[in-house]
Amino acid sequence: MFARHLMCGKFAMIAYTVACARNHGDDEVDAAELLVRVAEMSPVDVRQAELVLRPLGYLRVADMLRRIAGRRKRGLAPLR
Repeated sequence: MFARHLMCGKFAMIAYTVACARNHGDDEVDAAELLVRVAEMSPVDVRQAELVLRPLGYLRVADMLRRIAGRRKRGLAPLR
């Protein structure tokens, strides 16, 4: 049960970061990617975040999350 609440917190943190970036006129995709990488989220967590955030309308962010998680088991795709 605790793990489920922890994951909801990660999704909420990504959504909050995107909302703040939009409010300040920053790139929401870059802000979300920075958060995911600094938090060292696993590819499994990133894929789950993508599944939650896409239906909520965070399409560009969800696309980026899908791209960097891919089918990897460990680690995210390197920065370009």
